Amino acid sequence: MKSPFVFMLAALFLTSYTSHKPGAFERVDEDHAVNAVQYRSNPLQLDRAAMQNDVTHNRIAHTFDESETARP
Repeated sequence: MKSPFVFMLAALFLTSYTSHKPGAFERVDEDHAVNAVQYRSNPLQLDRAAMQNDVTHNRIAHTFDESETARP
């Protein structure tokens, strides 16, 4: 019973933290071995254009040909 409460509290904290970032997203992890980047975002306030711009700049900086979204 305690686990769902802790999970909800952590999710709420992380979402509220991200909401105050410009565009309501932040890059949280980069794995150069598999060329992956993970983002955390608040879907209610997400500026998709700003996030796509960040993805594009990251892709160009690492000379990737293309980028795609991983499905959950």
